[in-house]
Amino acid sequence: MGVVLTACTPPSVQEKLPAAMGNATPVPSPAMVDEPAGEVISLPEQLAKVTELDHIGEIVAVRAGAVVGVGTVDQLRAGRLVTVPVDAACGDISATPASNEFVLGCPDGVYGIPTSVADAADDAGGAGDAAGEESDGGKPAELPTAEPVLLQATDQPVTAAVKTTSGMIFAGSSDREDVDVYQDGEKTTIRVEDPTDAMIAVPVSGGEDSVYRINRRTTIIQNINVADKSAGAVLRVGLGVGTITPGAQGMALATDTIGKQFGVYLTNDVIRLHQTTPTTGAPWAIAWDDKRQQVWVATTDDNKIRRYQLGSGQGEELEAYNSIENTQSLVALPDGTILAASATGTDVQVITP
Repeated sequence: MGVVLTACTPPSVQEKLPAAMGNATPVPSPAMVDEPAGEVISLPEQLAKVTELDHIGEIVAVRAGAVVGVGTVDQLRAGRLVTVPVDAACGDISATPASNEFVLGCPDGVYGIPTSVADAADDAGGAGDAAGEESDGGKPAELPTAEPVLLQATDQPVTAAVKTTSGMIFAGSSDREDVDVYQDGEKTTIRVEDPTDAMIAVPVSGGEDSVYRINRRTTIIQNINVADKSAGAVLRVGLGVGTITPGAQGMALATDTIGKQFGVYLTNDVIRLHQTTPTTGAPWAIAWDDKRQQVWVATTDDNKIRRYQLGSGQGEELEAYNSIENTQSLVALPDGTILAASATGTDVQVITP
């Protein structure tokens, strides 16, 4: 049986928002003037207009609506990502490194895409039949395909889902103020503050993952207490939270698009804001660079990708790279390679600092 648990919310978070706060969206991107840094790779037609990027190790997931492409950067260059069809109504991808799965919340349940599906590209003939080449029939060669795996059926649609290192599944929705937790065949329902637009699980050495969720309308971030399956405290994310991504050791990084800054959040028993760093442009996508222990931010209003060093007070901008237009997705791979994708174009940018 499900158990409903309720968290206390600070009164300040429940106050009516000023008109200039909340409901953040990416700031429109100007026409590209300067040459993008690094390498620009054209995507196959099925993966144009990328809605998100994620990665587990060197394996990258490229989402474009109802298709997820999975593979390495080399497979990306060769046009040989393995494509996985998904319901377009599925929410954002989250990564579960412990089980090597990309996880999505969908209308009928929570699905996983194993990183091992990338092997299908080699089984289908490797890089010799790149997607841009034509087949014998005069049409572009088809990409190898795989199917997602149903991890947990649900009785209500899910738009945000994560799977923790210990195997617990947290499933939320952009139109419900609760999060369901599935463990060992049992479901616990947690009452939360406002619906869930995005959710992440961040591994912690020697302990349970830290789970965070955001709501863009009210620009809040809230942690979920994993051990006792309860809602944590709620904090306001500046003027308008954009995206959230895992950092190191339970850390969450969140962009404040309207406030032109990003925040670093930590949680032990209670979520807390560790520091904020102003950004030159309006940030949307953000990525943690584990190799350098630094942060990368894409600002859409000036077509830049910036690198930041976290400090004891606030972060310091180290350098800026020209980006492709409308960069709304960004990841940093273990070897330090940066990938950025356009939400309106057909390209992925590869930067090797």
